[in-house]
Amino acid sequence: MADIDPTLARLLSAAAQQDEPALIAQRRGFHANPELGWQEIETTATIVTELSGAGYDVVSGPAFLGDVPRPGLSETPIPGEGDTGCIALFDTGRPGPTVCMRVDIDALPITEAGGNHAPAAQGFGSGNPGTMHSCGHDGHAAIGLATARLIRPHLQSGRGRLKLLFQPAEEGGRGGRAVAEPAGWTMWTCSLPSISGLVCPRAVPPSRCTACWPMAATR
Repeated sequence: MADIDPTLARLLSAAAQQDEPALIAQRRGFHANPELGWQEIETTATIVTELSGAGYDVVSGPAFLGDVPRPGLSETPIPGEGDTGCIALFDTGRPGPTVCMRVDIDALPITEAGGNHAPAAQGFGSGNPGTMHSCGHDGHAAIGLATARLIRPHLQSGRGRLKLLFQPAEEGGRGGRAVAEPAGWTMWTCSLPSISGLVCPRAVPPSRCTACWPMAATR
């Protein structure tokens, strides 16, 4: 946070500490309810509900991707398949940059271990047999929503536009091309493709480590 106003940095750090329990709980909720690419229906519903409630303009459902191809759909698609993911927008109404943060939300067709595997042992293992958040997208989704919560009170005094893109079907590269197609969605200047790879010392609470705070979402 060295490049932002020190007062704002303190406010965000304090808010991050307060939000940490919600971040962890939300990540565990996503982990317990993994959904495959293009089928992230409940995941998307949770994301849209929170973003809309926070005052973002959210585009979701068929309007999100329009008529662009969705590679890798099921042979017999379930209701709502292919219309997952969303983009949240906040326009300050003042000239400035357009900044986008991309977050992926899909799980993988993997059976999660039981026994002393931490999620199973702590009660938030996958509830969908044969499907698991084994690539960290549960953490990414939780981090994206936490970021939306933390910065929302400060956006009104900013400049430019913010876009929060919750991308479906990242695995296999299927959703990347699709979300790049609709006009206006392509101005990305920030991405979270590997946030779960960050490492923070266990002795440092994530909310106190501004570089590694997102690691709270791995707990």
